[in-house]
Amino acid sequence: MDSTNSSLIERVTSSIKQLSSAAQDLNTVSAEMGKAITAIDTVLQSLNIGVSTWTRISSGSDEDGLSYSHRDLGYAKVTNKWGIALRDVSGDNRYPEDEHCDSWLFNDAPRWLRIEGVAKVPDLIDALIKNTLETTKKIKTKTSEVNELATAIAQAAKNEKGWRPSIAPPPPLDPLPTFIAPPSLHPLPTFIAPPTSIVNQNTPFGGPKKPKGGK
Repeated sequence: MDSTNSSLIERVTSSIKQLSSAAQDLNTVSAEMGKAITAIDTVLQSLNIGVSTWTRISSGSDEDGLSYSHRDLGYAKVTNKWGIALRDVSGDNRYPEDEHCDSWLFNDAPRWLRIEGVAKVPDLIDALIKNTLETTKKIKTKTSEVNELATAIAQAAKNEKGWRPSIAPPPPLDPLPTFIAPPSLHPLPTFIAPPTSIVNQNTPFGGPKKPKGGK
């Protein structure tokens, strides 16, 4: 083996040793970063937010602004699991249906993307707060509208059956006054015929006159 080959082998062997040590360190710090993200994930999942939110890491486009690409850190549902996530998106504004998006939960993403994204965690938390407040406000508004709709539907269903809750029933009639019979009239005085001994006023005094020439 000539000196040139010997020097090359020694150099490669030394480099491999250095690379091995560097890789070990890289894996160690990556694992530590992963544990930190998992701790944050656990807190967010316990809050049961359920609001998908993304914040931009970096973006770019061509000179015409037609082709674009961006990388984002977010809190979203990926592979049926909520968590801190990363995505790499690219597309063409002329063909939006052909947009391409790769997304991963944070610890499953490529290492280079995790390194880019970890610095954006505070921005993501701020975006989550804002999005959660806005979503809460929207839900309150929609809930009020749904309640009004439910009341209207229930009212319509009752009216369909002939019930008219908007028309108050008439008040009960007062009972008729008890009829009180008038007091009975005093009986008419009984007619008493005059005695026969009373002389007829038309009869002359001394008795009826005798006809002339009579005895």
